[in-house]
Amino acid sequence: WFRSCIQDTKNFDQFDNIIRSLQALKKAAILTETNCNLVAAHTNTYDLALAFSRLQQARLLTQDNVALVLAHANTAGLALALYCLQADGILTKDNFALVAAHANTAGLVSALYHLQKARLLTQDNFALVLAHANPSDLASALSDLHRARLLTRDNFEAFLAPNHASLASHTA
Repeated sequence: WFRSCIQDTKNFDQFDNIIRSLQALKKAAILTETNCNLVAAHTNTYDLALAFSRLQQARLLTQDNVALVLAHANTAGLALALYCLQADGILTKDNFALVAAHANTAGLVSALYHLQKARLLTQDNFALVLAHANPSDLASALSDLHRARLLTRDNFEAFLAPNHASLASHTA
């Protein structure tokens, strides 16, 4: 059974990533032959392992969530979003579902990443990012503010204020 999971492994790093995913699945009591084969066949074993590990640590690694992660078009983005949410203590079942279902994962993740690095990622700010009409533009503006070391709570709130609607469509 184990041999069938790793027979196509091309290098040690990929093997290590598969093992980390299997460990997370085992800790969550959902390590099955089917899951093992799906993990081994996944094209991005590194980010898959990161996503499973984050979900397992938050006690959110269920068979349904495994299916969501495996089917997600942007595993790398999903893994980074889970890291950001977990690092700031807001990785919940609902927040995971919102990220997994978001139409613009790349923009959403980038915005979350910049907020997390500036220590501004809260549940309220997460909701604001989710509600933003164009997360990619928001992420670009947050990136500019972060690089200039101007990403503060006041600047973030001012940026999203209704009377600054023209700023909300900022692109770098």
